Amino acid sequence: MSSRYRPQPDSPPPANKGETPASEGNALWRIQEWFSDLPNDSVVSLKAYHRELLRFNAKINLISRATERDADEAHFADCILATRAILGSALEKRVFDIGSGNGLPGIVMGILDPTRE
Repeated sequence: MSSRYRPQPDSPPPANKGETPASEGNALWRIQEWFSDLPNDSVVSLKAYHRELLRFNAKINLISRATERDADEAHFADCILATRAILGSALEKRVFDIGSGNGLPGIVMGILDPTRE
């Protein structure tokens, strides 16, 4: 079985009225389907970050426009898997994210384990 998530031929869940920025209009969100063991508060926080990432991407170019639609797979699923691997190892409580400035994977890691610094 491949460790990469593949988009399914289903339609994205309906968006809540008044909450969906224009740039998120065609973006998929399948994290709950793929990671059903995530606590609901983590899923809500991840979705809020996803929404803000796409909203600001229109102004700042935080991620490639080509990955906006499948950002749940290209960025969030990858970060969740990496976070689980990293946090599953014997690390100190302090983890440094030296990245490109879009918050990935640091914000995802912080959402999934808020006890780490």
